[in-house]
Amino acid sequence: ITGNDIGMKFFFEYKAHGYFTLGAVYHPKYYFYRLFSREDNTGLWIEPPNNHFEHELIAEVKVGKLEEKNFGVLKHGFLLRGRYSYAWRQGYGSFYDMQLNRGIFFSYVKSDIDKTQKVYGDLGIYYLFRHDVNLQIDIHGAYHYGVDRNNAEQIGTWFADHAIMPGYHNYEFAHDRYLIGRIALGIPLMFWSSQLKPGFNALYMPRENRVKGIDNYSRTLFTSVSAEFFTMIGGMVPVWIKYAYGIDARRKQNFFSPAHRGNHELTVYFGAAF
Repeated sequence: ITGNDIGMKFFFEYKAHGYFTLGAVYHPKYYFYRLFSREDNTGLWIEPPNNHFEHELIAEVKVGKLEEKNFGVLKHGFLLRGRYSYAWRQGYGSFYDMQLNRGIFFSYVKSDIDKTQKVYGDLGIYYLFRHDVNLQIDIHGAYHYGVDRNNAEQIGTWFADHAIMPGYHNYEFAHDRYLIGRIALGIPLMFWSSQLKPGFNALYMPRENRVKGIDNYSRTLFTSVSAEFFTMIGGMVPVWIKYAYGIDARRKQNFFSPAHRGNHELTVYFGAAF
C-alpha cells in the first residue's frame, strides 16, 4: 500500500511580553491510497481505508524565552509547551489488516476510528556557557486517544515530527503514550562556527499499547547515544552530520534468522537558500 496526503494550514499566533505565546491552527488534509495488487487481494486480509478528508484543529500554549544561533544549533533559555489536537477523518471507512503479535502469530485487525485526540507536552532547558559551550535538555511526552496505525505518532529517527528518538528507524515505534528524554552537550570547534554535540536519549512507553494494528513492544525502555556535528563550509554553507546508535534495537536478516542487538544511523544534510 502507498499513502499520500495534501493539505494546507491556517494559523493564528499571539505573543505577549516575549514569554507567552498562544496559537491556533486549522489543518485540512486529503489522504489518498493505492493498493498495488487489488485484484489479488479481493476478499483477503488487507484493505486500505477509503480516500478521505481530515480536519484537524490544534490549540497550543508556549511559555518561556528562547534565544537561538547558528540555525538553532545553539540555544539559551527555556521553553514549556502544551498542545492539544482534535482530528476528524471524514469518509475514512474501515481499515483491515493482520497484526503480527510478539513475532509469533497473526490476529485480524479492523479499524474504523474517525475521531482522534492527542495531547503533547514539551520542556526544553538550554544554557549557553562562555565560548559557546551549550548544555541542552529536552523532555517530550504525549497521550493519544482513538488512534490506529494510520494516524499514530511516528516515533524514531532525527526527522520525526515530535517524538525524535535517534538511533531507531523512521516509524519504528507507534504508541498512544510515550516519554522521551534527551541530554546533549555542545562543544565548540575552532573553525567555521563548528559544533560537536554528544548526547544520550531514552524512550519510555507503557507495556500496554492501545494503537489499533500495533502490538506491545518487547520492552518499555529504549536507549541510544548520539553525536551531532555542525559546520558552515567557508562560513556560508551549513552542514549537519548526525550519527546515533540504538542500543536496544533488534535487527535480523530475515524472519527466521537470529536477532542482533544494536542499530547504526547516519544522516547528512545541507542547508541552502534560493
